[in-house]
Amino acid sequence: MKVNKFFKKTTHVLLVAGLTIGLTAPFTGTTAQAAADTVPIQILGINDFHGALETASKDASGSPIGGADYLATNLDNATNSFLQANPGATTDNAIRVQAGDMVGASPAVSGLLQDEPTMKVLQKMNFEVGTLGNHEFDEGLPEYKRILDGVSTNKFGPIVEAYPRVKSDMKIVAANVVNKGTNTVAEGFLPYYVKEIDGVKVGFIGIVTTEIPNLVLANHIKDYDFLDEAETIVKYSAELRGQGVNAIVVLSHVPALSTGNPNTGTKQDVAGEAANMMTKANELDPNNSVDLVLAGHNHQYTNGLVGKTRIVQSYNNGKAFSDVTGELDKTTGDFVSPPDAKITYNSRSVTPNADITAVTEDAKSRIEGVINETIGLANKDVISRDTNPDNKAIDDKESELGNMITDAQRYMANKAGADVDFAMTNNGGIRSDLTTRLANGQNEITWGAAQAVQPFGNILQVVEMTGADILEALNQQYLSNQTYFLQISGLKYTFTDTDDLDHAYKVASVTTEDGTPLKADQKYKV
Repeated sequence: MKVNKFFKKTTHVLLVAGLTIGLTAPFTGTTAQAAADTVPIQILGINDFHGALETASKDASGSPIGGADYLATNLDNATNSFLQANPGATTDNAIRVQAGDMVGASPAVSGLLQDEPTMKVLQKMNFEVGTLGNHEFDEGLPEYKRILDGVSTNKFGPIVEAYPRVKSDMKIVAANVVNKGTNTVAEGFLPYYVKEIDGVKVGFIGIVTTEIPNLVLANHIKDYDFLDEAETIVKYSAELRGQGVNAIVVLSHVPALSTGNPNTGTKQDVAGEAANMMTKANELDPNNSVDLVLAGHNHQYTNGLVGKTRIVQSYNNGKAFSDVTGELDKTTGDFVSPPDAKITYNSRSVTPNADITAVTEDAKSRIEGVINETIGLANKDVISRDTNPDNKAIDDKESELGNMITDAQRYMANKAGADVDFAMTNNGGIRSDLTTRLANGQNEITWGAAQAVQPFGNILQVVEMTGADILEALNQQYLSNQTYFLQISGLKYTFTDTDDLDHAYKVASVTTEDGTPLKADQKYKV
């Protein structure tokens, strides 16, 4: 059984990873010469936006964050601060990039319109180059290419047909996604993009996780091969260096996270597949000249170095952005030193950008008849996806919303005649609390609120698993990285700690709902 991997969120307090200290010294003429020999650069990056045009969240201190119109203002403010700190620099020195999953798993305000409002917003915010994530494959790359090209369609009904779409100027780089059996990058996308800034060339290589075949419907990836991430970086970094491009950025939809404690200022190391990718690339070619990697996919805070390469990631859903700055040497064409970076929350304390607000409000007006339809009632204001909200001492990783979803899956499967025993879903597929609105003295659940919880084109699959298979799936939750957990219905189990550092807990016993022990060799419908 293939298990889709999703990654749990963590919240960190953010730190500036690098600080530049100015020293005052008698003028000798060398300072002016040095300044003329270097070019300042700023790279502002986001990842895993998922059509979050108006999605609100909170930072570590509880302050409100999120929303595309606030992101536009905060990006502009970051650029203005960079320009003020670097007299003579222009907006050409400041580049906006994305590391995949801009679309897909989106709230209704974007998803019901095929995420075309999100592409319009990214265009208005001047995102210049980006890569693919797994969710760009959700409806097939040709559909994503249609959205980028601003081409009309009659496939999705009148509200999509009538949407005033735009063509995106963003360059999409995806070096390791090739047409099957060839070295040709899929759908006419580029392996890399080169931008010249004041005489210095900067290259951007696109890389997606090779985990995509486990995450996407087979029909949407059958025409492509996914090449090794590190080997592809080495190949194209060598090609770029051959063209005199020594400042290299990798836009990667590849997971990463920072270890250590940013709250106490302890050293920040980088772990995860992006770190492994650069470690391998450095072994294959120590001269690869990759200065910066933007990571994505697992929705975490990342800011640290692997060798001389800075790796950053800024959560997800527009909660934050990466602000990377450095100096380019005009003589070598490379970064003078590894760039500095800070991960900055997308604060709602600023004035939102009116043009971006208008795009969101227009999208909302086009779909309001659908999203406001009442489909059910609840006995509380919010049904939470947080694990154990009423008893933080318990660490069973179950949520009231996860229990409701799996109970509903089992109910609907049985109603359809599948006669299932259990239901399971992963916590990463639950994207929002289920919120209600008070109307007529009742807590009403709308279609839009339900769609925000699971904004996918999911199909309820029924599979046969042995008791041994189920036990293995439950135990996989407790591997050392503990990256995903199952929400379940119809099963009861107990788990206990172990002395195994790679497997912190193990399942001690499993029974059916009525207390019957699970049999290892018996087949069950799940």
